Amino acid sequence: MNTSDWLAATGIGVSATTLVAVGFGAVWLQHKLENLRVKREVFRRVVGSVHGILYDCRVFSDAHSFSERGIVAINEVRAVFTERSVMRAWEEWYDTTLANEDNVEAFYLLVREMSAECRLFQYQTMPLEQIAQSIGCSCVPERDRENPNG
Repeated sequence: MNTSDWLAATGIGVSATTLVAVGFGAVWLQHKLENLRVKREVFRRVVGSVHGILYDCRVFSDAHSFSERGIVAINEVRAVFTERSVMRAWEEWYDTTLANEDNVEAFYLLVREMSAECRLFQYQTMPLEQIAQSIGCSCVPERDRENPNG
């Protein structure tokens, strides 16, 4: 084989490697974007069902019969978010719910952690009270609604 044959073979090898790398990158990027889309969809369902989630888990702790949509959404968090920070926040919220404690702050911490993983960075710097106001939760205890600054 002469030099031109080696250069041609090398060019074909480089082209094939480039095509494989670009194809793998495109598939990887599509997977990441789909994963982010699913996380944002679950995040929107959780935030959209705030009243059902907080009220039902406090009042109907034995039989979630009031709002299935909220309960399904909050349980989807475990299926979609694999990040430790979200799982830790979910467990904290769940533990306070089982103990029939006031779990509003734990829920807003969960919203903050989920939003960070959804790349919705505006919630990361907000105090928990401001998160409560921004998602329009109607079930914040009366004492918090009367004096939102503490």
